[in-house]
Amino acid sequence: MYTTFGFMYLLVLAFMSSRLEGDNGWSASNASLSFTLIGLGMVFGGPIVAKSVSTFGTRATLGCAFGLWSVLVVTILPGWILPTLASSVVIGMIFASIPVSLTMYFVENASAEDYGPGFSAATLAFGVAQMISPQIGGVLADWTSTFLWVLLLSAACALLGIFGALRLPKPGTRISEPAPPQSDPRSLVPPSVFSVRPH
Repeated sequence: MYTTFGFMYLLVLAFMSSRLEGDNGWSASNASLSFTLIGLGMVFGGPIVAKSVSTFGTRATLGCAFGLWSVLVVTILPGWILPTLASSVVIGMIFASIPVSLTMYFVENASAEDYGPGFSAATLAFGVAQMISPQIGGVLADWTSTFLWVLLLSAACALLGIFGALRLPKPGTRISEPAPPQSDPRSLVPPSVFSVRPH
């Protein structure tokens, strides 16, 4: 799921301005404004979603975040100014919120022994996704002569993220350790051993 996020978000951040300018006819200043609003949303995304995680849980919060990402990306495609600018703010909030939510999930559910290796593997997969995402997006844009399919690919990846979020184990489902055997309250030596009989 962290891999999916690394792949999908960079497709939008890397190609959204090109889509608005090249395909929708936006001016460079308006396209830059939309990117600035993404940064503004990132400022507030972490605290807002941290509150959502504590209220609704990580699985529900992540599922809604991935689903909302798909809706917002599709909203941007026509290039309508006001919906696009408003969507940019929320995209920034989601971009900041997903790493916070996943980190909180790791901290709350991973044991001390598993936290380091597990989070390292997730971070490695996240980095690989960021490495290949712009190249794949660029090839797709060159092949189709439009940035439409690049953003649709991001929306499709977000839909996969919904299933990944819902498949996360529920909190408190760790395997319980077997209870230690209880000691037998009965005496280990029969009382007759201690009885004294007269001869």
